[in-house]
Order: sequence, then C-alpha cells, then structure tokens
Amino acid sequence: MTVHDLRGKRIIIGGGATGIGAALAARLTGCGAHVVVGDINGAGLDALMPGLEGPGTALPVVFDLADDASIDRLVQRCLDRFGGVDGLAIAGADLSPATADADRPVLDMDSRVWEHVFRVNTIGHARLMKAAMPHMINAGGGAIAVVTSGAAFMGSPTWPAYASSKAALGALVRSVALAYGKFGVRCNGVNPGRIVKEGDHEAPINALDRIGRPDDAARVLTFLISEESGWITGQILSANGGSSFRE
Repeated sequence: MTVHDLRGKRIIIGGGATGIGAALAARLTGCGAHVVVGDINGAGLDALMPGLEGPGTALPVVFDLADDASIDRLVQRCLDRFGGVDGLAIAGADLSPATADADRPVLDMDSRVWEHVFRVNTIGHARLMKAAMPHMINAGGGAIAVVTSGAAFMGSPTWPAYASSKAALGALVRSVALAYGKFGVRCNGVNPGRIVKEGDHEAPINALDRIGRPDDAARVLTFLISEESGWITGQILSANGGSSFRE
C-alpha cells in the first residue's frame, strides 16, 4: 500500500538493483514517481524492472558511485528522459565480501581499502549530490535521502573504514541541509539498523520481535523524499526496530 502522492516527481536512486534501493524503487513507482534506478549491478537491474508496478515509470541505468563520469551520465539520463530532477535517494555502498574482509582493525588497516570505501560511501554520495542538486534548485527545490548506519555512532571492533565513512556521511547530510536549505533543498538520512534479505531468517537483535526487511527502510526513505517530511532536514532518523536508541 502506498500513501504518498509522488505523481510526476522525477527521482534518482543511486544503488537500486537490490535490497533497500530495490524496495524503494517499487515504492516510488507505486506512488507515481518517474524513477531512474542506477546501480553497478546491471543483471540486478534487469531482474528488478519487470516487478516494478504502479502509475510511475522506471528507467534502469548502470553506473558506479566510484566513477565521476558515470555519476554525470546517471543524472543526464534523468534529464533526457524526464526533463529534470526533483529527488535523490542514495542507498549504494560497497558491502562486497572482498571489501568487508579487507576492512581490518586499525593496527592491520590497508589505506587503499579506506580510500576505496570513502570514495564510494562518502565522496561518491557527495559527487552525486553535486550533479543532481543544481537541477533540483532550478525546479524550485527537492529532497535528498541517504542510507547511513548505526555503525556511525555505536562503534565496532571491525569494519572501521565502513563505520567512519558512514559517520562522515552524517556530517555531509547536515552540511548540505545547512548550505542549500535556502534554495528549497532538504537533505536527510535513515539509519535502518540490521536489514536482511528476503529468505534470511536471522534472530531479531532489537526491541521489536522481528528482523528488519528492505521495505522497512524504503518506507522511511519514501517519507523523506515526499512532501510529508517538508519540515525535516539535516536529520538522521534511526528507523531500526529499536536496536539502539538516540535522539
């Protein structure tokens, strides 16, 4: 069930082939939005498209958050197809086993791993915002929503580069909100806690007696993109089932 009216809104998803991004694409098209779904996983995009239903439309685009030219092409495809940009959601991050396994505690760190993780999880996000925001401003404003992580503030003995990149992403959200709110651009994030794929059966590790699913985060991202959240900016919402508590 969709409740937000996004008819005619032109929205880019950075990282939408699977997981939270795919669930968001389904919600946005169901709400009537015109969605450009970008991801490095071309096969995943092909598999996603037939399942997107509703009054909205979706355009798949292969792109890489670590590549500036690729980011520019993603935004240009939205302009070419839909004539502008009203919203941007970024769910992409490098969570591949190879990168995760190489993200070692600081005494064993590899600086190249840190550079790659920040290039995707923080710099890539900023670069995509830079490419999309001028078109939002030209349209009279818009909304940006990103996926961050509880690792940014809870700490972890492993994955220090990932946690640090997500903490930096929170700072980026606040900076963009302050710098561009005067142009009608809002910027927020969601910390979804532990999200598992369909078919996984992990035990809950939160106050609510169930595990988190991609659509749990997608519903919050849809809210942050919609005008229902028009008085919210610069915030990280912990929609995490109660796995942690913070204001």
